[in-house]
Amino acid sequence: MSLNALEKDILIKRFQEPRVHAAINCASRSCPGLLNAAYVASKLDAQLTGGFKSFVNDTLDGVTLFPGGKSVSISSIF
Repeated sequence: MSLNALEKDILIKRFQEPRVHAAINCASRSCPGLLNAAYVASKLDAQLTGGFKSFVNDTLDGVTLFPGGKSVSISSIF
């Protein structure tokens, strides 16, 4: 079984959670960073949300407002 099959055919189908892709797969500049800890069932929602909040608030990778507020740059993940 490949990692792609594990992600797409099992994890995303079973849990219906699009944040799984970023949590286990992305690790590229245009995606949220990987967690430097184990995912824990009782904390999973907070762990996934925290990763995306950090990403969106990172002006290098997530969302960047340009001077004057006339334009915005967002990651292609959106």
